[in-house]
Amino acid sequence: MLVSRMVCIIVLVLYITRQLLNTKIGVILCIAAIVMQITASGKIVLLNNSNPQNSNTEYLEQLLLFKKKQVFLQSTIMNIYFILLSLGILLYMIEYTIRMNILAGLLTYIITSLWMLFNWFYLRPKIIKKQQQKLNEIIADLENINEQFLMAN
Repeated sequence: MLVSRMVCIIVLVLYITRQLLNTKIGVILCIAAIVMQITASGKIVLLNNSNPQNSNTEYLEQLLLFKKKQVFLQSTIMNIYFILLSLGILLYMIEYTIRMNILAGLLTYIITSLWMLFNWFYLRPKIIKKQQQKLNEIIADLENINEQFLMAN
């Protein structure tokens, strides 16, 4: 999904002439945010690629390592991503809002800012909580299996 957004941004840059420098800086910030997010997400090793011969304990260790990486991605990387993307969008919008009357420009920035705040303070925590809950359930189930296996031996 991020790659398709980046392709759309690049197509817009190539086919629509920009006049102001801040518009170009905004586009660069948006592309940088997307590239950073893709790069950081790609560095998390998918568990599906793990060796099927691994024991439950090894798989649990992989899950715990994955959880640490996911927390880093959801906090540090996501914060940087959101800041770069927000700044990029706000800078990009300047070229178009200066052509509007002041009320329309303010309304545009208010609506955009409210949408960003909604994403940051409502959707983002909800998504993070859902992801962490799923991962915690898997880890708890695997820990229970390990305990049962150890008690049986």
